[in-house]
Amino acid sequence: MEMTDSRYRVKRRDVLKGAVGLTGAAVVSGVGETFVGPRPAQAQQASIETGVRLAHQGGDGSFKRVMSNGITFGLTNDAPYNWRDPSTNARRGIDYDITMAATKLLGITKISYSEGPWDSMVPGLVSKRFDYLVTNIHVTATRLQVIDFTVPVYFYADWMIVQRGNPKHIATWESLKGHTAGAMRGDNYVDWLNKRKDLTGVKVYTDVDEYIQDLSAGRVDAIIGDQPELAWYLKVHPTSGVELVTNYVPQSDLSDWTRYGVRKEDNDLNNAFSQALEELKVNGTLSAVMNRYGLSDRNLSIWPKTS
Repeated sequence: MEMTDSRYRVKRRDVLKGAVGLTGAAVVSGVGETFVGPRPAQAQQASIETGVRLAHQGGDGSFKRVMSNGITFGLTNDAPYNWRDPSTNARRGIDYDITMAATKLLGITKISYSEGPWDSMVPGLVSKRFDYLVTNIHVTATRLQVIDFTVPVYFYADWMIVQRGNPKHIATWESLKGHTAGAMRGDNYVDWLNKRKDLTGVKVYTDVDEYIQDLSAGRVDAIIGDQPELAWYLKVHPTSGVELVTNYVPQSDLSDWTRYGVRKEDNDLNNAFSQALEELKVNGTLSAVMNRYGLSDRNLSIWPKTS
């Protein structure tokens, strides 16, 4: 997930420039084994944009380690990605559900958690406070310097919500012209909106319920935010008086595939989870998770380029 920590934000073209020097490997066999062997030098370049991962050499024993000693997952308490239900204290979320399904497929039975704020996740992984970063994360050149990533899992970007029924017929970024738009304080969407000179106003919010109330009452014409967060809110609050614009084309050059973080030296562990995540695409688990949280199978395929 691309969170609000601006220190890690880079443009996709910069990500691609930064993804150099990665070594290559080829998948050899199934879940729970050492998966890779060397590839020819010409096949060693990893393609971040397409999600092809050729970077991992096997044989370091990290998968055997977690099978024997257990695995610690690093995660935030952040709906709809990972959170604890306040009524039951049970964990749930898009990334939590996906990770637990992969863990079950791999046969890992000893599990513990290390919970903390977003900005502690990458440092916690590097310092070995946990073994695998469940909170979803996008590839950036800065992050590639310190951690590695699983295969891509699901895709999302910015999205638009409008008043239910869309009475003002706002369906695209361009059709915001002449309207009032809003976003959450701290999101780069605020900067995008402020750069436009054709809006009648930009409203900045610190609370989701506040902008939902404004939107449903017509005090703001559209809200821009992260699609999973907006989709989950609407699934939980079906009578809120607002709706997702289903044919909106994302504007963000931060639109990207979600992946999960693994230490650079833990290639066997990365290979095992990456293979399991691919199996979840095939057996329908990822589709079920997407729909459970208000997303769709569209999030399992790449969207049209917007820049």
